[in-house]
Amino acid sequence: MIANLIVINSQWVWHIGISAFIIWAVFIWKEWPRLGKPKFFVNLIISLIAMISLTLILLKPLSSNSKKQENIALLTTGYRTMQLDSLNKIHKKLKVYNYDENLPILKTGDAPDSIFILGRGLRIFDLWQLDAIEVKYLGGEVLNGISDLKYKTNNAVGAKAQFNGRYLNATSGHQLILTAPGGEPLDSIKLLSKEAQEFQLATALKVEGKFLYELVEKDSLGNTISIDPLPLNVIKQSELKIIIINDFPTFETKYLKNYLAEKGHQVLVRSQITKERFKFEYFNMANKPMVDFSQENLAVFDLIIIDAISLRKLSGRKRRSLEKAIRENGLGIFIQPDLGYYTSPNSLFSFDFIRDKNNITTLEEWPNTKVTTHEYYFISDFSQQAIFKNDVKTLSVYKRAGIGKVGTSVFQNTYQLLLNGHSEAYQKLWAKTIEKLSKIENPFVEWDTNMLFAFKNEPFNFQLRTTETKPSVSSDEGYNIPLRQDIDIASLWKGTTYPRNIGWKKQVLQQDTTTVFEYYVTAAPHWRSLIANNTIAVNQRQFNNRSLKNHNLSKSMKPVNPIWFYLIFIISMGYLWLEPKL
Repeated sequence: MIANLIVINSQWVWHIGISAFIIWAVFIWKEWPRLGKPKFFVNLIISLIAMISLTLILLKPLSSNSKKQENIALLTTGYRTMQLDSLNKIHKKLKVYNYDENLPILKTGDAPDSIFILGRGLRIFDLWQLDAIEVKYLGGEVLNGISDLKYKTNNAVGAKAQFNGRYLNATSGHQLILTAPGGEPLDSIKLLSKEAQEFQLATALKVEGKFLYELVEKDSLGNTISIDPLPLNVIKQSELKIIIINDFPTFETKYLKNYLAEKGHQVLVRSQITKERFKFEYFNMANKPMVDFSQENLAVFDLIIIDAISLRKLSGRKRRSLEKAIRENGLGIFIQPDLGYYTSPNSLFSFDFIRDKNNITTLEEWPNTKVTTHEYYFISDFSQQAIFKNDVKTLSVYKRAGIGKVGTSVFQNTYQLLLNGHSEAYQKLWAKTIEKLSKIENPFVEWDTNMLFAFKNEPFNFQLRTTETKPSVSSDEGYNIPLRQDIDIASLWKGTTYPRNIGWKKQVLQQDTTTVFEYYVTAAPHWRSLIANNTIAVNQRQFNNRSLKNHNLSKSMKPVNPIWFYLIFIISMGYLWLEPKL
């Protein structure tokens, strides 16, 4: 028994042990005159047992308690009966529990060696309950339908809303239809009988406001199978101030300035006609400023598009002013390259690229659309952020310079996309380039979320960046939302809310009620297949290949009842007291 004891007062072992040995040594000295008599050794052993008992009373040891192995099968939606039958054959005393969302999984007193999760698994907000338990996730039946969906919930007027997703195990002849808030069909795609089908639906956004589009699935007879909401917040497009500098008029600038003006941007175009003469064009501008390349003059603009020839011709003073406007004022610059740009050193804004014999390429988003390029592509490097690329080449990049950005590309004559009927590719190419490079205004509050949908009575996570030292966020449902500050980024705060009602909801920062975060709350029956398949993916990441260090629930520790040590000590001391009198 002594070999199985674990002493918890280990810091006192030596002190108590030495004291007990000294007491036993005194007893030996007292008994020494009886050396050679049989009772001398008997008394010695009994006194040693008494000292050991006294020592254990003081040290309060624990003993390991081995218990029978206990396993639990947790049944979640979509579990396979065959898996449960197999587990019952292997584990004769298997406990079977049914999973209920947002309720305690284990009963009071449960300490299983392992839990087998059958089915699609736990919702993400319940995973924490099994953090300290060995879990084996066995998976379940995949639900046919949409397994993945991506789109921007906040978009701008004039942009195109794109809904990209994947459909699993579709029925041939069915259709996915994107409908407007009034039910008008906007775009559709036919589903094929295949294991997984990628799809994309799109529509142009023409009006500002909050809208509820819908994704409708119909069978071959036109009967509605499902209707799922697609909330979309359409905001007013940012109007940028853009300068275009050309050494001579080009077709590239002709089409680009028209595109930018149609989008509502304020555009100033300066094209050189002769050595000292320039042509100025103004679009959407009440005032008609000149371009003198002073830092003060450039600071009011958001982006400058300049060809490589004009950049090379800038004097040292103008180049320094341009660089200061970029680094200190956040001005963005896009350099329109020519062949000389890749062969001539440019110490101010240099990029790393590789020569390529091919001058025709495609983009990831439009694999069937050909784009003309210079015979170069950029090296993949952490200092060069990609704007556009394909499977093997980086075609457009930017670098950070202070608080501004400098970008360029290998594209040439992009207006040919328009002439060839690829207006969507042309607009997206320039829209994304301008978005990446333009001056960024630093708002007092910036809201964000990593969740595509919010559901009634379920956790909805969000975060905000603010310079406020103690931000306070309130919901339009009448309660304050607690925030948690990021441990590394002082301006980043995270929160979780549980919306109570369906519909558009908003949250405000109480220090500045003009900064509003809006999102749509839907009912749980919607997006069943998306939720189910995302749940499977989350459980696989959480539990597969997870190892718990020092995990040993088959053994527990309990204090040894000291009454046994008292009894042994009293009996031993009683014998030693009575023995001389007998």
